[in-house]
Amino acid sequence: MQGESHNPYIFPYFCHTVFMELYAVLFVVLAILLLGLYFIPTYIALGKKHKNKGGVFLLNLFLGFTFFGWIASLLWAFYKEKEVKRK
Repeated sequence: MQGESHNPYIFPYFCHTVFMELYAVLFVVLAILLLGLYFIPTYIALGKKHKNKGGVFLLNLFLGFTFFGWIASLLWAFYKEKEVKRK
């Protein structure tokens, strides 16, 4: 291939764009995984057919980013309501 001039900047640019696309895909996968972990208390409440699953979801959504809010929503999801016996 004589006579062709090679641009030394094409390969680094190509690698840069490939790695940027790889990082974007990795970011999306990681974000989906972290959102799935973030809403574990909500999934538990839905799976247990919790009476207050909406409340668990709202607590998890708005205060779950704090450690105590996430733990509170997790404990609330596991909380079992006592059945009231009526006469």
